[in-house]
Amino acid sequence: MEAKDKSRQSRRLTLEVLMPALLLLASLMNLTASEAIAIPTVVEVACAKAGIGRDELVHNCIGNVALRDYIANACRVAMKEVAL
Repeated sequence: MEAKDKSRQSRRLTLEVLMPALLLLASLMNLTASEAIAIPTVVEVACAKAGIGRDELVHNCIGNVALRDYIANACRVAMKEVAL
């Protein structure tokens, strides 16, 4: 049980540190608030597929317009799927 609590705490701290970058990313992507909700999940999935860390992906998205557009589109598609 302790390991599970530590894992949750670690994930929460990581999101707290990443939150300003994710807010910047949402702004650069011109996402609506409802679309921006998908960013953490889309980033996690993209990281798993690419085999890179969240920090690296977010940093790359900020500087790479094509990657940022791809992630933004994935957020929009994800939220449309949820709405169905």
